Amino acid sequence: MGFRIAPWLTTSFGFSPYSSIGYNINMDSPVEGTNLKFLKTFSGQGGVNQVYLGSSIKLLKNLSVGINAAYLFGNITRTESSTAFTYYLEDATYISNFNLNYGLHYQFNMKQWKYSLGLIYGNSKNLKTKNVTTIKTENETEILKNRKYKYSIPQNIGAGIALSKGYFSAGVDYEWSKWKDVEFTIPIFRPGIATDTLLVWSSPHRDRTRERQNDILQIWRGVP
Repeated sequence: MGFRIAPWLTTSFGFSPYSSIGYNINMDSPVEGTNLKFLKTFSGQGGVNQVYLGSSIKLLKNLSVGINAAYLFGNITRTESSTAFTYYLEDATYISNFNLNYGLHYQFNMKQWKYSLGLIYGNSKNLKTKNVTTIKTENETEILKNRKYKYSIPQNIGAGIALSKGYFSAGVDYEWSKWKDVEFTIPIFRPGIATDTLLVWSSPHRDRTRERQNDILQIWRGVP
């Protein structure tokens, strides 16, 4: 929602998604030392939203500058599970912080055409995070890890141009983000360590369900 406060000042505010994640993957995993396989499911969901407030100031007749202040918040949850071995591993990351970005807009007329030029800039920003890893079995729920990860938004620069005449309008824009300088940690379930080791310690037979659950907890407690 936006409105004009003065002839030289406009503002806007609102709520919108900033990013999202969603996937569900099923795969067959082998039981070591046997020809048996079991179904393992990986899934991810969640995202980051933003509440923003923006203002634009008209400096000259055709030149305006703007700033957007946003509060980012949300969570990303990744899970690994298997009905065969009755475990559910959940890794949830909660993200929040404030973010600022800036813009410059210039427009002019030429031979009955109206041209608009725009520039945007956003500095790199570290995000506040909290990560919780939980393992659930039929008989027990335990928090394995409670820590902080490093996430940040990359520096970005963008430019665009638009032209219009009567009912016709067209435009093009380009945005560049400096991802190579971003420092972040991605939580990994390490199925090669946890789940595969689980299968070495446990038997696939149903009469050892409780023993398998204890093996799962012991293995995940030992993952660094």
